[in-house]
Order: sequence, then C-alpha cells, then structure tokens
Amino acid sequence: MGHYNFGIDMFSRMDPVVKLDLIITDEEMGAEKIDVIRAKGVEVIVIRNQE
Repeated sequence: MGHYNFGIDMFSRMDPVVKLDLIITDEEMGAEKIDVIRAKGVEVIVIRNQE
C-alpha cells in the first residue's frame, strides 16, 4: 500500500487499520504514521527506494 493511500477519503471504504495483520508500504509514509500503526499492533514493513 503506497504512502499516499493513508488518510485519504476515497469512493470505497477499507476496514480500520487494526483489522490488518501486515502493511507493506514505502518509506515516504513517514516515521510518525508508521509508529502510530505499529502501536496499534499491526506489523509494518517499509520498502526502501533504491535510487
């Protein structure tokens, strides 16, 4: 899930993040958002950009 999908209202709805077991995202999501999600017990894997 790309970082740009978090906190955006869309035409479809997703379950609350606490219902997920794992999120894989990129490093542009930001450490603060990642920490909040991890604090809810969800594992977060951050994929680093290879530039």
